[in-house]
Amino acid sequence: MYSDLLKVRFQEGLRVESSIPEEDLRKSVIPCSVQLLVENATKHNAVSPEKPLLVSISSDGETLTVTNNRIPRLTPSQSSGLGLNYIREQYKARSDRGIEVSADGDNYTVKLPLL
Repeated sequence: MYSDLLKVRFQEGLRVESSIPEEDLRKSVIPCSVQLLVENATKHNAVSPEKPLLVSISSDGETLTVTNNRIPRLTPSQSSGLGLNYIREQYKARSDRGIEVSADGDNYTVKLPLL
């Protein structure tokens, strides 16, 4: 539902795609973590119909992966890191597995363990 609200705001500038097998839908992640990651993608990247921001959500049975293309903003937004820190701390408290964050020139990816 959150991505539907963002689609109203950004229209053709944002695409959120998900590919999650049925069996993985029975598993969970830390509450609000996917929403925080999608929100971070729109906060830290330019969003425009000419060069849409693509957020891809997928799973492989062990992890839920949220990836977005990187589109530098003309004026970078300040990052407190609170969103990722919240997710990291919640996983520490509830699981023996942590999150994985990676970035390259084209993409930013966060892997969340499925619980």
